[in-house]
Amino acid sequence: MEYAGYQASTPIDWSKLTGGLIDTIQGIGADREKQRQDLDKLKTDNTKILQNAELGKSQNLNQLILTGSNDGRSMMQEWNKQLKSGQIKPVEYRNRINNLMDSWSTFANTAKTFDQQLQESMKRQQANENGKIEGSGLEEELNLRKAQLGDLRNKKMQVDPVTGNFVIGQLNNEGIFDPSSIIDVRALAKPGNMLDNRIDLTAIVDSGTKGWEEWTIETGTKTTTDPLQNPAIQRARLDLANGILSNPRSITSVLKDNSSGDYGFYYSDKDLRDKLSDRIAKENELNKQLGKASLSGEALDKFIESEKNKFILLKQDDQGVYQPDLTKDQYESAKKTVLDAIDSRLVRKVELDEPNYGGSRGGGSDEKDQAKQAEDNANMLAGFKASKRAFGGDFSGLNKAYTYKAENGGVTVTSADGRTKKFIKEAQGLAQYIFNGEPAEALDKWNKGQSLFNNGKSKPATNKTTKKDPLGLGL
Repeated sequence: MEYAGYQASTPIDWSKLTGGLIDTIQGIGADREKQRQDLDKLKTDNTKILQNAELGKSQNLNQLILTGSNDGRSMMQEWNKQLKSGQIKPVEYRNRINNLMDSWSTFANTAKTFDQQLQESMKRQQANENGKIEGSGLEEELNLRKAQLGDLRNKKMQVDPVTGNFVIGQLNNEGIFDPSSIIDVRALAKPGNMLDNRIDLTAIVDSGTKGWEEWTIETGTKTTTDPLQNPAIQRARLDLANGILSNPRSITSVLKDNSSGDYGFYYSDKDLRDKLSDRIAKENELNKQLGKASLSGEALDKFIESEKNKFILLKQDDQGVYQPDLTKDQYESAKKTVLDAIDSRLVRKVELDEPNYGGSRGGGSDEKDQAKQAEDNANMLAGFKASKRAFGGDFSGLNKAYTYKAENGGVTVTSADGRTKKFIKEAQGLAQYIFNGEPAEALDKWNKGQSLFNNGKSKPATNKTTKKDPLGLGL
């Protein structure tokens, strides 16, 4: 796995870039003339540090270093003039130079560990010995952005004239910084811009729902088992979901790493427009292959609106760390994904009491039909739930003649002769691997199972209950 634009470069000796800074700063005395001399020396010594930057073999990296070094020296010369003319005070002069050299030192350390950090981030995007991927999709995005430092074409490093901080940014066609690309070099070393753990929704839900007991309701000759009719489990279900969705990064991992939506990231309106254009082009290319017309008019508008919600805005906080800025729709999508995962672990079934066939009243045939219908309903409901669980890696309800693998929000099905088929978004596509018969018949059963599931969630509990308060919450 490699990041686009990444180029490994030979190590640079950065010791000359930061050595002697502390001794120089501490040498500023109280005497006015001595202070003037020391302030001049502060500028002179640190100018030499920047001037003596040792270069490596990467032409792009060397150009960035030289540009930053030249801009740093020029800025310190300008500050020295402002100090002597009384435009800035000595304390402000010292603070600016301190910030400049602190930024330069951070850039030096980042450059030294650049290769190591990228290699580690690549490893975290691969399955470990337990088959789990540790790094989230957000972490992959942030390190991809950092890896683009390896391609330094059209990038520039310069000093903020007010704060003294070094920043790196992308130049547009006019040679001006793109505001959305500007990064304080010290932010590159922030852990939050390098690491973000993936949410393992399947494992969390499996653990969180363990021990949730059945809840049985009897109505006439019908017995319904439905844990969601238990007020204690209703509360526990929401508590579990809210815990998973406790912060923007967790919500982002649910969307990016645990749903079938093709979520991405953007940093500015222009970045979003460019990425939407790419998706429109891909959709039109697919339509062309299918013999369909390109998107236009209302269809294009609907596609753009749908795809726009699949891009998550990343903004820098006051520490320079990129954080997801989620929309309400994105939060609701993540909540639905989590609640669906929880509900798929809860078994709901309807049973009729054993009928009295035959006898003097002769109503046995109708009762048999009712019992058969109840059994069919239970099987269709179980099949629907099995298709939903499959996207979380639980294939227990699927045809054993095939093998299955959950990956990237989808399910790949492999037949005995090696043929594969992948289902990305639609669980009903798995109906043919659950129900016997023709595909149309299997899909009809899946749809009926979905209806039973949805109707079951909306019906209130009635009549007597045979199990009460299994979680001991006093309800």
